[in-house]
Amino acid sequence: MRTGQVAEQFGITTQALRDWIKDYGEYLSDSAKAVNSRFAEIKEGDFLVLATVHNLVHKEKMAHKDAKVRIASGYRIDDIEAYQIEPDFVPVPAVEQLIDATDIRINLEQVTKERDMLRELLDREHTEKRELQEEIRQLNDEIKKLHREIGRLEGKLDRDD
Repeated sequence: MRTGQVAEQFGITTQALRDWIKDYGEYLSDSAKAVNSRFAEIKEGDFLVLATVHNLVHKEKMAHKDAKVRIASGYRIDDIEAYQIEPDFVPVPAVEQLIDATDIRINLEQVTKERDMLRELLDREHTEKRELQEEIRQLNDEIKKLHREIGRLEGKLDRDD
């Protein structure tokens, strides 16, 4: 979409929209900022950012500096359908979003299972390590006893000679 069309949808002047594009440019695509072109082309992601600006500044009466903080935090409006959106700007259908969420849940379950298996393996290794350390301690005690016995027997041999 062109800036004039978007400005009309928001009920603001084209110059006001250009100012928003300049002020919020770090959250917009190069095509929206007309980096490599004479004309700005507002894409779906750009429209969402600009609709969020419009919502925060015009509807919620938020100052631009506060709106920038909200947008920088990743906030975007949920109800983009409240704006008269061209057919090219139809949001991802809820079914596709659910599929994505299902995939994420499945991946999360797999990662959780792997994490639990790794924790269990780590616990077993810690237990085995403690058992081996105890066994080494017992063997060292036995070695000390044997050294003492050897010393006692050597002393006895020396006396018998």
